[in-house]
Amino acid sequence: MRLLTYILFLLSPLFGFSQMNNGMGCSQSGTWMGSPHHTISSRHTLYNVGGATAAQVSSYIDNNIVFLNGQYLTRLDAQEVFSFNLSIGDSLTACGPIAASGEEGSANVELQPKYTISNTFGTNSSRYDVDLNIYSVDATAARIFKNGVLISTVPLVQNEVAIWTNTGAGKYFIQLDGDGMVYRRENAQANGDPTVVFKPSSEIIGWHSTAAYIAATANSSTFTFTPMDGNIYTGGTSTSYNIVNVSDVGTSGGTASYGYYNPLVAGIARGTDLFGASRADGDGGSNTAFLPTDLMTTHHLISQPTEFVAFTSDSPATIEVFNENKVSQGFVTLTRNLNATGAPYSAIYGSANGQSNHPKGFLYIADRPVHVIYQPKGGGSFASDDDETISLGWNL
Repeated sequence: MRLLTYILFLLSPLFGFSQMNNGMGCSQSGTWMGSPHHTISSRHTLYNVGGATAAQVSSYIDNNIVFLNGQYLTRLDAQEVFSFNLSIGDSLTACGPIAASGEEGSANVELQPKYTISNTFGTNSSRYDVDLNIYSVDATAARIFKNGVLISTVPLVQNEVAIWTNTGAGKYFIQLDGDGMVYRRENAQANGDPTVVFKPSSEIIGWHSTAAYIAATANSSTFTFTPMDGNIYTGGTSTSYNIVNVSDVGTSGGTASYGYYNPLVAGIARGTDLFGASRADGDGGSNTAFLPTDLMTTHHLISQPTEFVAFTSDSPATIEVFNENKVSQGFVTLTRNLNATGAPYSAIYGSANGQSNHPKGFLYIADRPVHVIYQPKGGGSFASDDDETISLGWNL
């Protein structure tokens, strides 16, 4: 049944896609399995907030037309990958869903879909100076708090990216007077620890190896942090945006000896208006954001070669893996080692010690929403081995 669903997914253009009506090759009324995925709209837009200068885009559907800043770029079939150059603030729009990531210096940058738009954002910098890239949808200013103290107000211009730099690690809360998107980099000179920044949420999920850093936007907030090993850690904040270092989390479940991701070191934090980041692994000092669970998605297409892909969710899930030739590679099942209430489920596809090499264009289809991290394979088209990157997928 799952294979049949995938075949229908690939043949979706036959069920309503046409090359007419709007002058750009996209159907105004075409549908796929009851959903309007082929209509050209801003729904299928990705934004280069992180500042990639060279990227790769891949399509979830056949005969998908992609535009760069409104100008025709390419036509792609499902899982086909196309390389191109771009600038900070550029946007990709397509007739159907797409995925794109690229290179900014030695950093791997995931282009952001519209569901990452918010007017509040939180991020924890654990080690280095911070660069924040702030894209304005309609905001005119961003107020930036560090460790609970307002330290800067940044003017914004609609549809442009403002870059703000600050010295020193800390807990950063960004408040816009309208909508926007945020991307963060630590130790910017070395393009370190790149990640999308998300809205605060009551439930956030992520991966870590030796440390997770959880903060809240309110004084005296309390929260629980539950890793996959089933232990429940209770944290609190005596000061706004206070960081909580739970460096021992996951060790009882068998944290990987080399500091790489391990199925036993996913975690979920629950509370009020939380945001978080992790000391992601030991192979390059990467740092990734925790994802609000309401932003998890079912379909993940990765346009980079990968060493491994890590999945986690707040409920059991099964993922079917399709290679770049659209051939099923089998299934990955998310599990947990204890049936503890609130513990996340997780699994890894590939080798966490960096020995695997999966070509670009792999597609992962889950039977329920999941949070996905991937590590690009160095020596591929872009990105070093070190940048664990959040896959921003779609619910299709």
